[in-house]
Amino acid sequence: MIHFEKFATRSEATKAESAFKKLSRKNKDAYLEREEENE
Repeated sequence: MIHFEKFATRSEATKAESAFKKLSRKNKDAYLEREEENE
């Protein structure tokens, strides 16, 4: 699974990465599907 986003600070990026890693695989897939729809 590969995904990337831009953040204003390294701290914001680290927090987002940590939150994403805590999601279940099902929730990660759903999140990525929503992101694809918004592009």
